[in-house]
Amino acid sequence: MNSFRKSLYVGALLMAPFLLSASVASANSKPANNQQNVQVQRLGASQHESEQQIANQQPQAVKNDNSPIERGDSKYWINRVNLAAYKRQNYRYPHISWNGRDMGGYYAGHGMWTKTGVVYRGANLHKISKYGTQHLKDLGINEVIDLRSYHHQGGADPNEDHPNQPNPLGVKYVEAVVNTRADKQKIAPFKRAYGGEIYKYATSFLRWKHARQAYHQVFMELLNHKSGAIYFHCINGDDRTGIMAALYLSALGVSKWHIYNDFMITDYYDHKMSYRNKAAEMNRFFWGIRTWYGTMDNYLTSSNGLGLTHKQIKQLRSKYLVNYKG
Repeated sequence: MNSFRKSLYVGALLMAPFLLSASVASANSKPANNQQNVQVQRLGASQHESEQQIANQQPQAVKNDNSPIERGDSKYWINRVNLAAYKRQNYRYPHISWNGRDMGGYYAGHGMWTKTGVVYRGANLHKISKYGTQHLKDLGINEVIDLRSYHHQGGADPNEDHPNQPNPLGVKYVEAVVNTRADKQKIAPFKRAYGGEIYKYATSFLRWKHARQAYHQVFMELLNHKSGAIYFHCINGDDRTGIMAALYLSALGVSKWHIYNDFMITDYYDHKMSYRNKAAEMNRFFWGIRTWYGTMDNYLTSSNGLGLTHKQIKQLRSKYLVNYKG
């Protein structure tokens, strides 16, 4: 009996190195496989869920990657946004709308910058003056993309009032409806819980059908636009417009630092909310991208994201990037 135990003990000692190496190899392989499985589940989630199920999947708190951009006290953001707004003052066009500004002049890496004079963002145009209308024409804006719902708050754009007649603005008018009235009813409980506009809980909203279709449509307009400039807007040029701007800049390779600044400069002009709260909104947006899609590239290109192709993103960069700062 003792000899049998001794032989087992010796055998175990001889097999230990092989068992240990197999265990390590197995441990090293599991995280990669698990990560891959999680990624597939993320990208496939919206194919099996209803819009209401997606709406119910709101996080109670915003997680972040603890990077410097997602930290910082109020003084940090005030100083940062004030400086960014000062540097961007030549890109603002308040005669078009109080929040009207050029999307050009952002560094996109590899010596490239976003082109000026081709893409503008801002608020709705229903109160635009004759001087503002002339300014819009002087800037070469010949297409206006409206991200609002069919039941507008704040009034209709001039072109929208006259879709089949010679119109006051003389531009192509496109409706890219990000959220319908039914969508707003579904998200109402979360709006009361979180306060503010819809992109405070963009973690699931960015997966909704209307939002994805609308943002895909805007990218198609950008790709197919032949000459002149495009202006996109919602009501105040803040949330829906801010997210479209974030997607546009992300597709062109602009850093998160500039994307946060671009989003929060709106508040510099309006001062309705602290910059730190606005940073939290953008945190929620990027957290949603990481949670449901893993990367921004996956959101832009997956079939249940915006459905762009890598070729289209390459074309977008070729069209809207230049090798000098305008």
